[in-house]
Amino acid sequence: MQKKRRLVFQIDNLYICVKDKVSETFYQFGVLVGRHPVWFSVVPLIVCLGLGCGILAINENVDTEKLFTPQDSRIYSDRQRLRDNFPDSTSWNFDAFGLSEVPTMAVLLFRRGGKDKVNTNTFETADVDIDQQQYNIFEEKAMDVIRGVIKKIEAIQIKKGGKTYTVLDICARNQDQCVFNGKSITSPSFKERVDNGTVPYPNYRDENGPSDLSFNLAGVKASATGVLVAARVLKVRYVIRTFLRGINYFFLSFVFESLEKK
Repeated sequence: MQKKRRLVFQIDNLYICVKDKVSETFYQFGVLVGRHPVWFSVVPLIVCLGLGCGILAINENVDTEKLFTPQDSRIYSDRQRLRDNFPDSTSWNFDAFGLSEVPTMAVLLFRRGGKDKVNTNTFETADVDIDQQQYNIFEEKAMDVIRGVIKKIEAIQIKKGGKTYTVLDICARNQDQCVFNGKSITSPSFKERVDNGTVPYPNYRDENGPSDLSFNLAGVKASATGVLVAARVLKVRYVIRTFLRGINYFFLSFVFESLEKK
């Protein structure tokens, strides 16, 4: 019992000694700050300001491979060897089978919501009777809205790093035209063919070659003979170049923010 009391007494003494020492240290520091208030106010501000200036030279990197792949790994060196032997050609000769990197897709979804309303980048199952013209994406008013949105996107210009960029500067190209999957569906000639009942579904062929319309249309109504009658949802895609990813993401963010404000 006596040993236990002695141990408690020693611990209490240790606590008092440590507390007094720490208190004395803070007291001396407080006296120092009180005698030189300007230095302890201005110097931290100058240091923080100097360190904060580094943000002006920040180098943004959104490339997933560089962010999450070790730079000295085998997979990184193999990928770099592939790039060196097969240079990127998406800016002038896009070929889906000749890519060394997965391209970015800018996807627009148009859904006919009834009456004169067309929603961009939203999707719902076509759970209504799309025989009604107010739910058919190929109704003239709806197609006018869709063509207007596409026209606005292609007219957008942004400035970054002293340069001006448009869709033509970031989209993949083939024969000096943007690779735009589904744009032919928005053409007046395609709508005319739908109205005339001459568009087979899903396999369709035109002057650009064969295509599968199920990749671009949803909520579809087709006749018993496989002819496209109506659809409620349209998907179109811009294929984006695989280099200058920082500019691509910046441009696409600006485009979709602009669409959300409409």
